[in-house]
Amino acid sequence: MGLEPSLPSVLWATAGIKVPDINSYRRIAALRNQVQHFVDDRDGDVQFDCLNFIYSNIDPLLSKHFGIVACEFHEDEFNDYVIGCLLNKQIKFTVPRDVVLHEIDPHQYLQDSSKDYKSWAYAALNVEVPN
Repeated sequence: MGLEPSLPSVLWATAGIKVPDINSYRRIAALRNQVQHFVDDRDGDVQFDCLNFIYSNIDPLLSKHFGIVACEFHEDEFNDYVIGCLLNKQIKFTVPRDVVLHEIDPHQYLQDSSKDYKSWAYAALNVEVPN
């Protein structure tokens, strides 16, 4: 059993919850089918697609319904590296209330980011904007 195309409809009908980013859901469903059928997709960015799905769909639902954030549920001891990866990929995410970055410099990860994403990231992380 994989990601079914009707799952967002069933979620909406049974719980009144809309999948926040239906396009990323569809991309993950397509990736799952590629894996199942041994299709090679070297042109895609699987890391981006997976992170985008988690942080555009799962993270908002976890935050809204359970008050928890996805970036705190990973194997690494520090959230910093997960956050650095998200910043590097310009993926918005729910920032933990007590986030303090010890291991990374967010400015380094945001160098090539769009102006809009930088503005969001600096505000969300409560980090001083560089001159």
